[in-house]
Amino acid sequence: MMSMKKKSTYYCPLFLGFVSALLFLGACSTPTFDHTPLAARKNLILFSYDIVDDLVENAMPPIIPGNPEQPILVTTVVSNNNLQKTSAFGRLIQQQVISRFVQHNYIVKEIKLEDKLHIRPQTGETILSRHPQNIKEEQTAQAIFTGTTSRANRVLYISARLINPKDGTIISANDYSLTIDEHIMALLGLEEDDRVAEPERPIMNSILE
Repeated sequence: MMSMKKKSTYYCPLFLGFVSALLFLGACSTPTFDHTPLAARKNLILFSYDIVDDLVENAMPPIIPGNPEQPILVTTVVSNNNLQKTSAFGRLIQQQVISRFVQHNYIVKEIKLEDKLHIRPQTGETILSRHPQNIKEEQTAQAIFTGTTSRANRVLYISARLINPKDGTIISANDYSLTIDEHIMALLGLEEDDRVAEPERPIMNSILE
């Protein structure tokens, strides 16, 4: 009986030392991805509605609903990496933003990226073009909605703005982030090679199973 106790006491420090060494190695390794579990799927409809609600609430000067002479122009949401191109995600957010403005009784006009927008690559700004046939529409609008996205690993960052078309001043702005799940990945048009690997399992999970 005495011999069994001694053996147990002898192996216990060895096991603790082994576990400590594994924890140390895990802490020293350089992570390639955030190990935080992925968030639950986001309701994109409510997400888009929140964007509009925030912009309207913070607009200064306030934007006026129900005025057909002063519509809100809503542009397509584009990527900061390629301002000349949109995605199914950008078009979906645009349509949902339009719906929310209309629900708040604003007069809304949809602006297509390819025929109404001019991109300034030097500044990264998306503005309305100055073609003669568009000048009247721009001058009567009280605000232009613009949105851009940037992707970093599994996170998509969205910047939304309301811009005064007369002088280009930003009258309201907000920033948001979304965890990229399979649904958003498909809307962004990412290929298999663009997929980000899932986080590796923590090293302690393998030991304790």
